[in-house]
Parts: sequence; structure tokens; C-alpha cells
Amino acid sequence: MIEIFIDIHLSNARSELGYGENDTPLDSMIIRHGLSRIEYDQKLIFYSENPDTYLAVLNQVTERLAEESRLIGGF
Repeated sequence: MIEIFIDIHLSNARSELGYGENDTPLDSMIIRHGLSRIEYDQKLIFYSENPDTYLAVLNQVTERLAEESRLIGGF
């Protein structure tokens, strides 16, 4: 799920910054990472029932994005 959330975040950021349309549909991102839409939705339901787990996943997403930003920015 971390990889999917990163892809979603980066796709939305590219769109907001004007680097093209958000041309990758969510279903394509999900399938690319080996899940079906039903499995993805089930995981979201699980996270809604387990907010501490969801927060831990989001913290990992944030850390990964920050790490990549540092590598790109050179600092």
C-alpha cells in the first residue's frame, strides 16, 4: 500500500504543479502493484477501522517521499 499511496501522491502533485493531467487512473496504479480494486478497497476499510496502522503507513509514505526529495535536491 505504501507504493500505491506514493504513486497517488506523486500523480496528484504532478497534476497540481501543471506537469500534465493526472493521466494514470487509480485502478491502473492499483493493478500495477498487484492488487485488484476490491482488495484495495478492503485495505482502505481495514485502515478506517485501524487508524493507528493507517498512520504508521502514512508515516512511511512521508518518510519515503522526504528521502526521495532529499536525494533529488542534493541535501
